[in-house]
Amino acid sequence: MPYSFVQIEREKSQTIQWSVGFLFLLFFTAALLIALLIKAYFFGYFSTDESPIFLPFWGGLLTWPFLGWTLGGTAVVSLAHWTFSTDALIDRTLRMMDARLPESANDSQHVFKNVVEEASVATGGKFRIEPWIIPTTAMNAFALQDFQGRSVIGITEGLLTRLNREQLEAVVAHEAGHIASGDCLETTVTSVLFKVFDNICDGVFNVLRFSGPGRRSSRRDNAGGVFFLLLLVLLIAWVFKIISIVGSFFVSRQREYRADAISARLTRNPQALAEALYIISQRWKGAGIPGQAMDAIFILSPRKNAVEDREGVFPDLFSTHPP
Repeated sequence: MPYSFVQIEREKSQTIQWSVGFLFLLFFTAALLIALLIKAYFFGYFSTDESPIFLPFWGGLLTWPFLGWTLGGTAVVSLAHWTFSTDALIDRTLRMMDARLPESANDSQHVFKNVVEEASVATGGKFRIEPWIIPTTAMNAFALQDFQGRSVIGITEGLLTRLNREQLEAVVAHEAGHIASGDCLETTVTSVLFKVFDNICDGVFNVLRFSGPGRRSSRRDNAGGVFFLLLLVLLIAWVFKIISIVGSFFVSRQREYRADAISARLTRNPQALAEALYIISQRWKGAGIPGQAMDAIFILSPRKNAVEDREGVFPDLFSTHPP
């Protein structure tokens, strides 16, 4: 028996919940390992004499109070980092893309405004969605949302001029699906959270690069132990960064499937969505869209260069930014 759109939506929602939970578990595991390394260093477990360097993880290092303080401290730091990074997120993103409100005198933009209003009503009126236009010939669409309840659906001029009304409704319903299901908030939180690994890698790499070889070889000031500690922290941050990127790709794909199902359920016209996605995949390139920094919000990543009929865009696993 074939799945209905509601069944697909429910199945993808459960998959996303488990996957996001796994990503958060990875984040706290990495934080715990780094905290253990730092504690081991201060307790003298990084030897710089003639004996080998060793690091026991037990024997007083990993205790329940230490575990509680580490997880609590990580949560507080992550919350502060996320709050700072997402402050005025929508306004900063719209300015970055030079997005503008639709002009009533422009027929196609007026139609887009009406379609967004219809999508807002179709999702139960819980979200007041703002329509925005990016002045570029590229063909793409995006959705944004913050914790203050502000929601945005944007589309490029290039895509707006090439879609008929049914295709436009399907694209807007797809983006409204991201908003209604909370995908926008999940994308914001996970992207900002795992950006910490990028910051750690960049910071440690810069320290290692600019530290002199004389200081690294000195044993009197324990520089050898510091250097070894930084290498281990860099390795842990890099490994977990790669794992989080792969996990984020998987979650992103499930979110797109769910948004497609919501669009088909709202419009009852899956063919229009398929046609719109095909048009986007053929002519998505164009100037005026930030690339890597804004990958996560677009219906098709501005950096992609290959589309496969069944699975969509192949992710670049070696990218430093999540999709």
